[in-house]
Amino acid sequence: MNNTFAGVDKNKIPHKLLVDYELYDLSSTLKLKGNLDKSKHVNVSTLKKGLYILKIISKTKVETHRLIIE
Repeated sequence: MNNTFAGVDKNKIPHKLLVDYELYDLSSTLKLKGNLDKSKHVNVSTLKKGLYILKIISKTKVETHRLIIE
């Protein structure tokens, strides 16, 4: 994965389901948020190197993933 975009596998998300994301640093500060209905990518080019928490939020479930930006 490059430093510009974090990919999200939308194949695991039912078609036409509204999906939001939130990206937090380790001090629980919200860094980015948005909607994934048109894109599978989150632009992380403005973030510093480090470990982040990515929350994928839909009507039916919430997934949490660790994201390392190098």
